[in-house]
Amino acid sequence: MAHSSGGGGYGDPLKRDPEAVLESIFEGLLTVECAAEVYGVVINKATMTIDWNKTEARREKMAAERGPLEVVVPTTPGASDWVENRLRDGDEYLIDPQ
Repeated sequence: MAHSSGGGGYGDPLKRDPEAVLESIFEGLLTVECAAEVYGVVINKATMTIDWNKTEARREKMAAERGPLEVVVPTTPGASDWVENRLRDGDEYLIDPQ
């Protein structure tokens, strides 16, 4: 038997390498807005570069507002209930968004 965490990623999104976030934008996987909202990475749209000072400030603010992250162990019973219990009104679950 296997339990799936839903493929939502691993680790704190605010600790993702900003360069990797920028690369995801160039690859068409993220928007500039999503980079700021989810990863706290602020992109200068005119130059398509990372604004390092604003990114650091945004990440600090986001971390302070949300507090510590809940750790989910994907091998425990019920760990795969994320879609059922955590989607918000207006969220859309895509199995294969391509």
